[in-house]
Amino acid sequence: PTLEPSQPPTSAPTPDPVRAAEVVNFLNNITLSNQTLQYPAVGTPTPEEQALAWLIKDDFLQLQVATDARRIQQRYALLTLWFRQPASTQTGLVRWLTDANECEWRGIDCTASSVVDLLDLHDHNLRGNIPDDLGLFTSLTVLSVSGNTLTGTIPLTLSRLTALQGLYLWTNALTGTVPSSLSQLKSLADLDFAGNELHGTIPDALGLLTELIYLSLDRNAMTGTIPSSLGQ
Repeated sequence: PTLEPSQPPTSAPTPDPVRAAEVVNFLNNITLSNQTLQYPAVGTPTPEEQALAWLIKDDFLQLQVATDARRIQQRYALLTLWFRQPASTQTGLVRWLTDANECEWRGIDCTASSVVDLLDLHDHNLRGNIPDDLGLFTSLTVLSVSGNTLTGTIPLTLSRLTALQGLYLWTNALTGTVPSSLSQLKSLADLDFAGNELHGTIPDALGLLTELIYLSLDRNAMTGTIPSSLGQ
């Protein structure tokens, strides 16, 4: 069924300074973004700081670190992607930035215990770089952001997604090389980076992916030979 946006309360909650300090502390301890998050932000806020500010002052759920740490983490990591998007893309992300459970946001699926295990936003006109903090979803089995216009390099933090079975980044504008650290994704069966602007060689370490069935790197600018370790 088509998901309709939730109807949030008519007025924003008043931020609790104690809760605000706890959320700032918590997210600074877990973020993978190599920055110190501040609330309020000093100067122009980063997408990560915008995500933090929304959780503190605009999220009607007002989740508590003591009881809802995982949900705060999940909402934060997803919002670091949302705040990188133009308004036209944000509009298409139905239920995002509402009081709906993040498991009900467009493109998200969860386990029975509300742990995010699928993020599928292919063909959603996504822009900007892939946030480092997507590496916080360590229970993710599928990550698909194909058919968009994402730029930048493939984050090294994706190597933390050790439950991942499918990683689909095809048809974007990603640059740089294929990280050899992806060899840590021992459950990976499908890896598709076709149709980007990647260069360099295919890492020998990908041969360590013993569950790998499908690998596509065509329509890039990669050079060298196919490692003999692949397919063994």
